[in-house]
Amino acid sequence: MRRVAVFTMSMLLVAAACGDDEDGGSSLDLAGAAAGAQAAIDQGDDLGDCPFDQRAVIDAIGTAVALVPELSALGTSNGQVFRGGEVDITYCEIYPEDSTSATDGLEGFRIDAHPGMADLQQYLDEELGGDADDATTSSVLGGDVRSWCLDELRCVAAWQGDGLFVVVITHDLAAATAADATAALTASLPVVVAGLAG
Repeated sequence: MRRVAVFTMSMLLVAAACGDDEDGGSSLDLAGAAAGAQAAIDQGDDLGDCPFDQRAVIDAIGTAVALVPELSALGTSNGQVFRGGEVDITYCEIYPEDSTSATDGLEGFRIDAHPGMADLQQYLDEELGGDADDATTSSVLGGDVRSWCLDELRCVAAWQGDGLFVVVITHDLAAATAADATAALTASLPVVVAGLAG
């Protein structure tokens, strides 16, 4: 019950922070974020730090989904790039520096960003394998989300907005759910977009 209340409050805060355009979409700076994602991709191996604030991402996701306590200590801050395929991405993996004694909660996650419209199956072929045949569909912050689980511990929420594609891959210690992946994406998306937009 507490998780539902916290998630509801976090969504109200996100809605208040982002606002809505007249067409019902969010007022997130998607063009700026797409430009930032492309600039990160162009740097390739020279990217260095993650192009968005990982601490802020952890804090945002923690308002929506239970995290292992060790995530309170920031893990790696390295940004990564995959290019040379049809869906080039910049991505950051966030995980604890130390092992956890927890038995439940998100142990870590990865966030991918692609500047443009992405073919979801092409992205999966290049990055994760599998397909999204069992995905549920919803609308979040002016974009379309498809969410599903890769296996018992990993789930995916893929968001396609106007010129920006963002994916959150969650890793849970217990039974992972697509709903948690969507909640993590919804909570973190404004932080990721703002960070990429600079």
